[in-house]
Amino acid sequence: METTLQELTGVWRRESLSVAEGEPYEDSTVYWLQAGAFFADMRWPLQVNGGESSGTSAFSGLTHWAAPTIKFVHELDLTKEHMEDQTILSIENGKLHESGQVTINDELIQFQEVWTPVELNQTELKINVARREELIDQHRITTAYLVRVGNFSIVMQENCHEFTAGCWQALEKGERWSKLYSIGDITYLEGVLNDITNGGSHPDWRNLL
Repeated sequence: METTLQELTGVWRRESLSVAEGEPYEDSTVYWLQAGAFFADMRWPLQVNGGESSGTSAFSGLTHWAAPTIKFVHELDLTKEHMEDQTILSIENGKLHESGQVTINDELIQFQEVWTPVELNQTELKINVARREELIDQHRITTAYLVRVGNFSIVMQENCHEFTAGCWQALEKGERWSKLYSIGDITYLEGVLNDITNGGSHPDWRNLL
């Protein structure tokens, strides 16, 4: 039976990254939240021997799935290096294996990522997706995203060329969110997160799920 986007809904943590034909390794904390046709991804470097080997990234948007091809359209992206990426996705022993290629400094590089599902502390999976849009030059532009799956949430926004983002995990009891990582001042984003995940709304934000 063919996997659907609904079946991919969940929280995935990257287990390893392989570049070209190199050995698998992991140099970052990476969370991918998939909620139906919407996604959010946030990555920050691990401290390896006192140094950092990867940069921070955050992006969110829409997912298109036509097995075995998955395409992520980045409506928001911290680095804006790749506003769309398309890879081949397979499921093996409950893990996702994602294979693709990326151009860096005019060089085409093959990569593979292995993703492990994160166990969520909820009997009924709670999902929230919200988006804020603004009218800019007569075009509606997405300026903020919230994706919550279970007890994990990623919220990000871009205003006047300033990008802020945060990744949170809720404690086992209640809806108290604990920050895992942030970019910039996330005071406003925390307020949005608490309002929407507690069943409310927030001015200028539209609840999608």
